[in-house]
Amino acid sequence: MKTQPMLFVGCLAVIFFAVAHVSAQTSCSLATEQAYKSSVSNAVWYVSDDCAKRPIKNPDVFFSHFSAWSDVRVVEDGELAAIPNHELGFLPWGTRREYKNGSLVKTVDDPNVYVLLDGERFPIESEDAFRGLGYDFSQVEDVFPAVLNTRPQGRSIAAVSDYPGSLVFSIGGTSDLYLLERDANGSFAKRRIESFDDVSRDYRTDRIADLPAGTVVYDSLRPAFTPGSSLRNAGNVALVEAAPTIVQRTAVDPALQEDPPDTRQPIVSAPTTDTTTSDTDTTQPVTPAPVTPVPTDTNTDTSVEDTTDTTDSTDAETTNPVATPTPTPEPEPSTTDSVFTASHPLHNNLHFHGRTNPNDPDGGSFRIKCEFSHMNYDDPIVYPDQLDRSHLHMFFGNTTARYDSTLSSFLVASQSTCHGGPLNKSAYWVPTVLAPQYDSSGTMLRDANSQRQATPVLPRTGPEATDVYYKAGVDDLASIQPMPDGLRMISGNAMTTGPQDLRYFQWQCASTQIRSFEDYSNHIPACGIGDHVIMVIAFPNCWDGINLDSADHASHMAYAGAYNWPTPGLVCPTSHPVPVPSVSYIIQYAVTAANAGPDGTSRDWFLSSDMYDIDADPGGYSVHGDWFMAWDTEIMQTLTQNCLRGGLHCSDGELGNGWSLNGGAAVGPGTVPTVVNGGMIGPSRSLSETGM
Repeated sequence: MKTQPMLFVGCLAVIFFAVAHVSAQTSCSLATEQAYKSSVSNAVWYVSDDCAKRPIKNPDVFFSHFSAWSDVRVVEDGELAAIPNHELGFLPWGTRREYKNGSLVKTVDDPNVYVLLDGERFPIESEDAFRGLGYDFSQVEDVFPAVLNTRPQGRSIAAVSDYPGSLVFSIGGTSDLYLLERDANGSFAKRRIESFDDVSRDYRTDRIADLPAGTVVYDSLRPAFTPGSSLRNAGNVALVEAAPTIVQRTAVDPALQEDPPDTRQPIVSAPTTDTTTSDTDTTQPVTPAPVTPVPTDTNTDTSVEDTTDTTDSTDAETTNPVATPTPTPEPEPSTTDSVFTASHPLHNNLHFHGRTNPNDPDGGSFRIKCEFSHMNYDDPIVYPDQLDRSHLHMFFGNTTARYDSTLSSFLVASQSTCHGGPLNKSAYWVPTVLAPQYDSSGTMLRDANSQRQATPVLPRTGPEATDVYYKAGVDDLASIQPMPDGLRMISGNAMTTGPQDLRYFQWQCASTQIRSFEDYSNHIPACGIGDHVIMVIAFPNCWDGINLDSADHASHMAYAGAYNWPTPGLVCPTSHPVPVPSVSYIIQYAVTAANAGPDGTSRDWFLSSDMYDIDADPGGYSVHGDWFMAWDTEIMQTLTQNCLRGGLHCSDGELGNGWSLNGGAAVGPGTVPTVVNGGMIGPSRSLSETGM
């Protein structure tokens, strides 16, 4: 395959903007290349040399440019407001930061990605070379040009035979580490490193290269590095144009060397994203990154430091909490085990497109589409092993979800109705939306128990299918952790008799123009035929770090909020210190002549979980959602690292690294049972079990 230059296609537009912006500036009311805050806000800004301001929301980024907080100049709010926002919306890393060997960096006006080694910068000029080193675009950080300008440029890395000296690497994902150096005979060779501590002193341990399995690098004639040895400058010797080929490949699995599909777009360099881990909400101040140690006390503290009620999400009677050990992070997958290699059995659920993802103005997000799978009267979280015990639920995702489902059964299930198919075996479910039935005179029909006779309203499909979001729900993007296998939770209160918090539970007609929270409804609105009813459910995104479930299926989780008042910003409370992706559902239901009431609207629609007097009050107060984690571990890690920590907008299953989950997922069973007991409990149970 002919390699493509790693050109950042978006940088031309960025450069043009910057040049135009500079030329338009004849003077600046504030001194440039300085940090500022207003007298009425804690937000810290950097005014660049083109008289535009960029938010600084990561204290480490601040100290990569300045020596102390006293360097921040305080000005009147109007003076700072008069400075326009910079197009990029973030501040790259500065020159005061220590850049260890192995750092991967770029600037917005340079088409190359560089690896920094012993005071030099080595440009990586091809995708093959970049991928051949086991690197990922999410590892590339944006820096000021001065970071590169102070380092002489070494030989370009344009092919797999151009690896530079002083590179620390493994082969095929093994734990053995080596330093690439000149041997006594002048050829490149690998020298074994015995102590990982020696690496961490001088090298970015999260940027260690991993050469493909089957790569041969000759052993050094020198002894291995002994513990306590310094690796700095040990292998960084002058390279000559006629440098010998340092590697050769043995016959290995062809999948390890497979080119991407011919139909892909040319690969581009790492996107210009905020690799400083700040999001782009310019109203938020810089605050030190919170330390979130995993607590060891198994007695979950459910206290929350604001008025948000995180314990009202139970459906009905609860079960004992699942006793689980503190999950440990999964190891990074090796090259040969990665789902991104063609030899992996689930690789065909991905496709390579080569595009870069834009910044997400709200932080970072990952979105997938999920088609309707099936309905039943089961709830494997609230009523495990109890057939027909729940109100009628509508399921998305895992096609096998039922009363006796467990993490193990979800993981062995073959399919999902969401993007990625078997790479996303998580289960998503909500109470069923029901439309009353009427006789020819427009009178609502009732059953023997005086419950409404109703039919389920199915969600929309295709391009308007259900959206499931995984978002960055805290300001410190770098603190977000992948969700552990088996984590489960409920958001919302199925037993409520009144409205819930509009911040997390919303209804609206698609035709309604939303200007503020007050424009949302806390119940199912009256949408006309041809319109669509939209249900929105947001789940808590702060985990206690211990329990995968809790007695009420909610108190092990909490919502992020302004817990560090008076400093604003979204953080997790100390009782639930671990930020995880913020899950939300957006489900659309079409209003048709077949399901609308006599007035031609959805006014009388209700939920199967509405157990209050829906003849007196509108339906939909009891909106809630259930979520059960069963993602492929590597995919969960990838979307968290690239899309959320990287602050990217990843839609339609895009993973922020040029790959996407395939759409066109499996068709679910499609089971739509008869509505009995007003949808409140299954046919094998008595209505009295619901308390009605």
